[in-house]
Amino acid sequence: MPLDLSALARQAEDAADHIEALQAERQRQILAAREERGRATGSPLAARVRARVARPGMAAIPLDEPRQVVRPLAEVSEYTVVSADGSHLDQDHHDAIRHWVINIGSARLTYGASPGAALGTVTRLGFRRGDLYRVMGGRRVRLQGQLLNVVRQVDEMDAVAGLCVRHPGALGLIDGTLVLSSPSRLLDEEPTELVALYLSHVERARSSRAIVASYISRPAAAEAVTALRIGACPERECDEACRFGEGGSRACGAFTDICDRDLWEDLAPGERSGLWRSLWPISDRYYGTHAVHFFYWNSGSEIARVEVPGWVAENQSALDRLVGVLRAQVRRGDQGYPRALIEAHHRAVITAQDRRSIESVLASALARSGNAAHTSAKETIKRLGGI
Repeated sequence: MPLDLSALARQAEDAADHIEALQAERQRQILAAREERGRATGSPLAARVRARVARPGMAAIPLDEPRQVVRPLAEVSEYTVVSADGSHLDQDHHDAIRHWVINIGSARLTYGASPGAALGTVTRLGFRRGDLYRVMGGRRVRLQGQLLNVVRQVDEMDAVAGLCVRHPGALGLIDGTLVLSSPSRLLDEEPTELVALYLSHVERARSSRAIVASYISRPAAAEAVTALRIGACPERECDEACRFGEGGSRACGAFTDICDRDLWEDLAPGERSGLWRSLWPISDRYYGTHAVHFFYWNSGSEIARVEVPGWVAENQSALDRLVGVLRAQVRRGDQGYPRALIEAHHRAVITAQDRRSIESVLASALARSGNAAHTSAKETIKRLGGI
């Protein structure tokens, strides 16, 4: 069905007017959050966040003073950075063969006295029964959706770890978060065997003397803001007003609609915030020494979130080298994005043409084996696209 573009245009105008009307309120909330950041003290705030049972949202605990700013560091000129990014095609019951595809792109870039580069792609087709299903929480579940996303994240870290082992001392960079996307909404328990496998890859990278980090462009998390709200809350525990952002005149209700990126838009280019430890349950319960920590950094073109395992967060020289390499990478990248991640992304993306090629390869394989490639009637109609 074609879009009703005229109706959509009218709604878009309404949306633009609505956003413009909210700008003054947004600025007021940002100022209130920064005032609270200036008042907050690290250790008492961390203790209060840990003690709060019913939090208004996902929170983090500060390892440094919330108001701390780390000045810009010089670029590193001689280094190796390795990276991986992935994409996948989910199972579709309309297909002739139930399957999924995971495509991992990787890059190794070396700068300095002996420069070099290597790009790679690993494509994996899942079609066997053991590929399509997993037993979790006492029942069999289909490997699709959020669960397949977790498997792809594990494959990305596996690729980075392998490159780190081959290039000791490298910076291993992942696009997106180090927190495994939790499928617990679908399952009775976390897929702990996937968590263990993921962490084994992180440990392989650590053993190679690598620095492991992830880079999140235009982050939407509000973990630090939530921590500041808890610190400002006059109540012993969060009630519905806190949780639903309706605190009214309470101090904790003064900045309910902004994210961490807004809070640190006052960083100068090259500056970063202090360190925070994420309290995402899967990291807090299972990651141990690999627990996810983060800081916000002004790359010169945006406020990015950089995540690191605990063992990197505890190593000041590793943190300094990480920021120095990131400065060099964003200068070489497009629009202030790290070059290594750009190269890995280009190798990972699955285009519409790629999808058609995969369908053709599968259909040809079926034909050679004497089997017809039957898709559903609905899928056939969608592909014909006629009346």
